[in-house]
Amino acid sequence: MENAENAGAFEDYARSLIAGDRKALIAVIGEEISRGGQDDCERIAAILSYATLGGNGGDYYSARYGNSFDKRYVDLFLQLCKEGGIRENEYIKVLLAAGSADRSSALYRWNGAVDVYLTRRAGEDFDTIADYIEKYDRKYTKYGVLIRIDSNRALERLVSVVLYGKNVDKTAIRDILMDHVWLAEPLMALYHRSNARERAAIVRLLLLYVNDLSVKAFIEETVVNDKSKTVRDVLPRKKKTVKRAAAPFFEKSMADGDMYTLLEWKELLKSADYAAVADRTFFFTREDGEIKVLVYNDGVFLDMTDTPAPLKESDFIGVLHPADLPKDSDILSFKIAQPFKQIQRRIFTSPRSGRAFDALTGALTDRAAFDARFKQLGFLLGGKRSASEKDVALKFVGKSAIGVECDFSESSDTVSCVGLKYYRASDVVKLNRTYFVAQSVGVSSSSLGKREYSELTLAAYTLFGRE
Repeated sequence: MENAENAGAFEDYARSLIAGDRKALIAVIGEEISRGGQDDCERIAAILSYATLGGNGGDYYSARYGNSFDKRYVDLFLQLCKEGGIRENEYIKVLLAAGSADRSSALYRWNGAVDVYLTRRAGEDFDTIADYIEKYDRKYTKYGVLIRIDSNRALERLVSVVLYGKNVDKTAIRDILMDHVWLAEPLMALYHRSNARERAAIVRLLLLYVNDLSVKAFIEETVVNDKSKTVRDVLPRKKKTVKRAAAPFFEKSMADGDMYTLLEWKELLKSADYAAVADRTFFFTREDGEIKVLVYNDGVFLDMTDTPAPLKESDFIGVLHPADLPKDSDILSFKIAQPFKQIQRRIFTSPRSGRAFDALTGALTDRAAFDARFKQLGFLLGGKRSASEKDVALKFVGKSAIGVECDFSESSDTVSCVGLKYYRASDVVKLNRTYFVAQSVGVSSSSLGKREYSELTLAAYTLFGRE
């Protein structure tokens, strides 16, 4: 293959093999199979793509599933393997590689015919084909064939692999299992018969079904009280304090509603940059359930009468959000320059009734500007379970999240807003680093706290340049 360094050279090489001695072609295919890498498998399909084939398949499976043009190349591959004495447990890796092949490759076009082959063989010997997929298809792309044949049997195998298997891509398996919420019930039953490591793996699966009420209750009542820290550590935890540039830290703390003890603030405010921002920022603490506004000056938190607030080191203090201001406060009228928008911040109030999203639905913005704001505002692109799902820009604030449904038109350099949905952050399913809301039930805007609703809606408006 040293002669195939560019497309032209490879084409000449492939055509010479196809036109030459058939035994030489089989020998090359055997060598590629023995190497067994993804590139090797794709090269086999690329070589065979230069063969001129015709005729129609007359077998049962061609009649039932259709005889695509690329099925003829799969049939040619299988015939060459048969002639060369290459067994199924060797050549199967090439067929399974089609699921992970580059979309522009000849091997990718084999997928439909490969599915037909796997369907026939799994009907004859389900476990052998399952063994092949688990051995060679590291992303389990072809497990869908087995699920269509016998979903219970296939999914039970996958659950076993993700719970007890080693050196496997468990994220890829959980991605498949996510769409089968009925597995939650047997998993919860298995939980009580499992050791700590196995229970931790079960919890990772159950978190895929957190929108199921029985799963939610099981996690809140059983998992959080598990005697094993290994198991409890699987549950989402509050993020640790990350010290960042002063103004962004204060603004994010305000938006998320984070509160720190007086002792923690003393440590943070040892930084001159933090202290300078704090000097022009409003804070608050809670006294008998009521918000008490504070300011910071010369190392001391003061109340609004310039009197040192009687605080203990264990008392919690937060950065005040204007949506949470007491009604009798007049600080919004203050004319002070602040390091970030706090008292001059735009506030959104949840409507009690009516259509809440008309003002942003249908809004258009330039794609380049959208992308820049998307990154700056900390949005994430939600995962999709099917091609029919809309693209969703996700942002989390505290215990809530907003999903901005967007239309990224391929024929236009603009992005339009399709609508907004609000969620409990705990209802958004996370798989590895991807978040999914397809199975999450949205919440009404009126059920959110004033700060969270305002911040999430402000982020959506800012994303479309309407801050």
